[in-house]
Amino acid sequence: MAKNPYFNNFDHEGQQSLVEQCTLEAINMHGMDMWYLPRKFVNEDFLFGEDVLSAFTKAFPVTMYLSSIDGFEGEGDIIAKFGLEIRDSIELTIGRKHFESLVTAYDNDISRPREGDLIYFPLSKALFEIIFTEHEKPFYSLGRNYVYQIKAELFQYNQEDLDTGVAAIDNTETNLENADDVSKDVFAQNTEIETEADTEILDFSQQNPFGSF
Repeated sequence: MAKNPYFNNFDHEGQQSLVEQCTLEAINMHGMDMWYLPRKFVNEDFLFGEDVLSAFTKAFPVTMYLSSIDGFEGEGDIIAKFGLEIRDSIELTIGRKHFESLVTAYDNDISRPREGDLIYFPLSKALFEIIFTEHEKPFYSLGRNYVYQIKAELFQYNQEDLDTGVAAIDNTETNLENADDVSKDVFAQNTEIETEADTEILDFSQQNPFGSF
């Protein structure tokens, strides 16, 4: 049996536009101003699909709705094998049209919030890395999707370069480099290990055991 032609529930542009405008207005009313930082690949390894050195040189002001209203999600603060680890995560919602007008309009390569890019959260003055972007939730309301739902985790700094021109963001690089947990991490600051290895472990003064010289 064919669909009733007198009911148009999935492709009525007027209704879709109304829902989208109401959604964007709600985000603008109850959301907050944040910054979106696209990741720039500096030395990409195409074989393994990774970049050993990344940089963040742009920052786009965006308005997002904080879905995690009860606080940070994730595993929180835990005592791991190598010390204290903070595994906070948040969920954010941004309108598609809003993102396209503020980000895509200035960089055509960024059609949606991308995994690996960063979000600057001003309340905690912290950076969160996008780990997944859901583009089909709510599921095709009136035949269209109007928002992106972003899941992000607290950014784990790995010597990335932050040079966006926004002082509040760029200063986080200095804070991360001087953080107590990093300065006490012998694996991050391994000068002592290298010195000990050069002076005590690696000894090249011995003769070649497999030859005569």
